[in-house]
Amino acid sequence: MRRHPKSRQGRQRREQATIQASPGSTAVHTFERKGTYRVLLKVVDRDGRTARDEVAIRVINRIPHAEFHLSAFGAPRDFPVTFDASKSYDPDGEIAEYRWDFGDGTVAMGMRVDHVFPERTTYLVTLTIIDDEGAENKTVRAVIVDGCDTCG
Repeated sequence: MRRHPKSRQGRQRREQATIQASPGSTAVHTFERKGTYRVLLKVVDRDGRTARDEVAIRVINRIPHAEFHLSAFGAPRDFPVTFDASKSYDPDGEIAEYRWDFGDGTVAMGMRVDHVFPERTTYLVTLTIIDDEGAENKTVRAVIVDGCDTCG
């Protein structure tokens, strides 16, 4: 499983950024990690007078990224096809579960799985990943299953 740095809950993270905005515009900042951040707003008017306000922002769990590849030789009928989700990741934790739905009535669990398709047709294969905080994401690919004269 891919691991990424975690913040401790209840602990404020230090990240410094200065964003300048013109009158009437909106300032935007993206926090890359979950945690609680202290945000200070400082406004300066045309005469140089300033006003400040401070707020704590809590950034919650980010969804994991689901991605998979299949065997280099494609998907022949009646021959095992390897599905690999090792390029999936969770940007702020780890992946806890990999679920596969092969579109032919069968399912499997795991980062790498083999599957044999029973017929020559197109199947919609779905990978669903769930992270260590319960967030999930999925990706779907059409897999064309052909005959194979040179397999095995």
